[in-house]
Amino acid sequence: MRYNNIAIVKLSALGDIIHTLPALSVLRSEFPGSSITWFAEPEGAELLRNFSGINNIVSVDFKNGSILNRLKNLLKLLSDHRGKFDLIIDFQGLLKSAVFARLLGKNTLGFNKINLKETVAGFFYKEKSEPFDNKNHVIKKNIHLLSFVGLFSDDIIYPLKALSFSRTTEQFLKNAVLEPGKYVILNVGGGWDTKLLSVVQNMKILSDIDPKYKKVVLWGNKSEEEKADQLSKGSGIIKAPFLNFTDLILCIANAGFLISADSLPLHIADATGTRSVGVFGPTSPLRNGSLSKDSLSVVNEIDCSFCYKRKCSHKSCIGNIDLSQITEFINNY
Repeated sequence: MRYNNIAIVKLSALGDIIHTLPALSVLRSEFPGSSITWFAEPEGAELLRNFSGINNIVSVDFKNGSILNRLKNLLKLLSDHRGKFDLIIDFQGLLKSAVFARLLGKNTLGFNKINLKETVAGFFYKEKSEPFDNKNHVIKKNIHLLSFVGLFSDDIIYPLKALSFSRTTEQFLKNAVLEPGKYVILNVGGGWDTKLLSVVQNMKILSDIDPKYKKVVLWGNKSEEEKADQLSKGSGIIKAPFLNFTDLILCIANAGFLISADSLPLHIADATGTRSVGVFGPTSPLRNGSLSKDSLSVVNEIDCSFCYKRKCSHKSCIGNIDLSQITEFINNY
């Protein structure tokens, strides 16, 4: 069956959007002439502008403004798009995304109930995929969803556009003398507190990396910037400026290595082919880690590992991780 107009509903989070791009590539390869519209929250919509294969990116804002204005905007958006799609695929698996997909039209496809984050979402799908082993990688889960419409692929392709640095970031790289392949990025962010290494741990990593590499600390919000300041102050370690998504992608693409928790930069490294070291605590590298043979996932597995909790009283998994695995991987590469 051919689908002339396809909607993708993947509203957030940013790393999860990256994990959905290989499924987009499968869709685009099979339906080169189809129009594909992706619905995402504002940050996700901005990130998606760096990737090809999408005809329309629609920003859906559920959070900003008064309730009345949000409702008016949502109704306007639905009025503009409702009933236009032959196929509406919800890659999110939440009640919110499932309801939104159903409001777009009746031709909805979603995950089997055992693969849903919120099982009630399944009531809003016309069709559901066959069960998928939740221990396997989320990228493969997303591609598996397409098997319902006869699409199968083992290829992991990220449709990255040809991008250019902003003048500001280009000048930063020049001033810092950051040459392609000759610097290591350490990302101090990760969203959940349970994912994050301490400042002491990060400093140990940076001090043990071979001096042939320049070291850059990456951050994304105020609290992360404070950590970056602590690491860079008086140490000769370079603190990155705040980067927009395009500059973030390009800085990672040009790095020799990236060290990161399970977060957006780690998944961008896979998309750009950059070698990475993923540091995993509450989340599983089998589900969220790099699929590249040139990258490493570091885990301190304990009884409660992979709990997917955002708060923890002891953080033993991440607090006792073997940091030497990280630096030895980079120094011996």
